[in-house]
Amino acid sequence: MQTLQVTGELAFKLLNPAISLVLVTTFLTLWFRHRSHTHLLMLAGAFTLSGIAFAANDFLHAYDGPALRVFVNGLFLAAILGACLSAFVRARMPVPLGLFAAVVTAGATGFSWFLFVEPSTPARIYIVNATFAVIATITGYALIRAKPRSAVDWMFVGLAGFIFTLAIARPVATFMDRLDINPGGPIGASAYWATIQALTPLLALTIALSFLAAFAVQIFAELRNQAERDYLTGLLNRRGFDMQAARSIDAVEGTIWQPALMVVDIDNFKMINDTFGHGTGDRVIAAVARALATHAGADIVGRMGGEEFALFYNRARRGELAPCADALRREIGRLRIVDLPAGYPLTVSIGIHPRHQSQTLSEMMKQADQALYAAKSGGKDQALMTALSLNPVPDKRDTGTG
Repeated sequence: MQTLQVTGELAFKLLNPAISLVLVTTFLTLWFRHRSHTHLLMLAGAFTLSGIAFAANDFLHAYDGPALRVFVNGLFLAAILGACLSAFVRARMPVPLGLFAAVVTAGATGFSWFLFVEPSTPARIYIVNATFAVIATITGYALIRAKPRSAVDWMFVGLAGFIFTLAIARPVATFMDRLDINPGGPIGASAYWATIQALTPLLALTIALSFLAAFAVQIFAELRNQAERDYLTGLLNRRGFDMQAARSIDAVEGTIWQPALMVVDIDNFKMINDTFGHGTGDRVIAAVARALATHAGADIVGRMGGEEFALFYNRARRGELAPCADALRREIGRLRIVDLPAGYPLTVSIGIHPRHQSQTLSEMMKQADQALYAAKSGGKDQALMTALSLNPVPDKRDTGTG
């Protein structure tokens, strides 16, 4: 029975370091594969510090004293601070370093006073947990001020609240004599420390799952963005353009606004490729893409394939479309491309189609393509707009009644 008890106590002591090791390995593995996500490395560091703190407190009884108290509590403070800072970095928010530094300094000062000057275990417990609670409050408040936009963002607000609750509950229970702190012996043998050992795995897993969920959502968004982007120009590809333009059409349905579509095609592009090489052709495509993205004033810009681009305007005025297209042609004509001779006539043809009634994107694209084809057939280097469609008005006199 004694052996079983010792084995159980050892397993309990190893629980938190083991969980920390698993989480450190997980976040380091993710960081090695996604180096731009710095917060993953910070989390690995935070869980490393937490695991060391538990191991030191549970297995260094022979060295129990002020130095070990400073070491262990310092590691726990750094771990909590690291997790909160990771939330700021993940959300790309400015970190209130000055405020955190002031809280840590105040907490360290109070802890040191009640460790070296007026030794008091309860006072140190109150100060340490109050420091954790303030750090969690700062983090939660900052996240709320950033106006969480998704369930994942709100999950981090809840996480800060969870840390705050745990930081407050234990000292309150201690104050009410509901948690024994073993004043005559090491705190590691107290009921207070047992609650820390028992609840910290829950806290650690909650933190880890929150960050893993956020990471999964972010990676999914990045992959979706990659799937909808053209690798050469960075513009939307055909799939991405169609999806966004279709959503825009749905958004204006039933309003007074009518969108418009322009299809832009680089003239004589095959000749450029055949004469100057595909590398020069790629540079021409990239330069035209930048010009369209910068000067077109379109709400959505995409590369539809090859040397063809599309521009979508959510709220179009018919009279402004042709001047806009002509300005684009002039802008593209001024481009200077490496390996393309100075003065080389880089031109584009443009087909313009303002949406008529409740046309779908496919129908709009077909009309714009017809206008583009007419511009190409008519000599290129020009912009043509589809004719204004008018609905026939039925003759009320023709009622069919004889």
